[in-house]
Amino acid sequence: HRFFIPSLKNNRYCLKPLTKDSAFSVVRQLPVLPKGIDYDDIMKSAKVERAGAWNSVDGSLPCISALALSLVLTGLHDGNISIKDKLEELMERGSHDVGGEFLFYVMSQIYDDALEQAGIGKDSELRMKLETALVDTNGRKRVAHLSDHNMQSIPEQIIKKLADKRIVVISGKNVEIAHDCLRKVVEKHNADRQHRNEVLVKA
Repeated sequence: HRFFIPSLKNNRYCLKPLTKDSAFSVVRQLPVLPKGIDYDDIMKSAKVERAGAWNSVDGSLPCISALALSLVLTGLHDGNISIKDKLEELMERGSHDVGGEFLFYVMSQIYDDALEQAGIGKDSELRMKLETALVDTNGRKRVAHLSDHNMQSIPEQIIKKLADKRIVVISGKNVEIAHDCLRKVVEKHNADRQHRNEVLVKA
């Protein structure tokens, strides 16, 4: 695929970030840009948080997540209207963190679609068990063993489908979320679920 970073093909998710210059060589292949968006905006959406302010980052400094950029560009190139519209909305609204909000939205879309295609419904018990197994109550990524209580309920073929979709990484009998930007999505799902449960208890 045009925007699929080759080194990601063999579950090598712990890649060094791309530099601005190398990321630009990939981004400029996008045939049509969303309204009001330039190449820098797209690269900013995949910037690694610890890299600092965008304008102060040198072009040769690794600062952009290869996986995140690959997923964002794939969504835009494939004509995902909701992703395109979200980026345009954030730019028009003048959001103070366009990159962060856009990346979270894209990852949420990709995550939800991948789980649906793997056979895990949005409000299903399987989804609750998977997300509880992969991210703890403090929002930290877990390495879950297939023998863990929650993981035992999830068919192995579903886990393999999620690995093929780059949602999880499988290493022997261990499973973990593929990238920190996906961890944030699961963390929010867990927090929202906990809040709903607390509301029901109080009702």
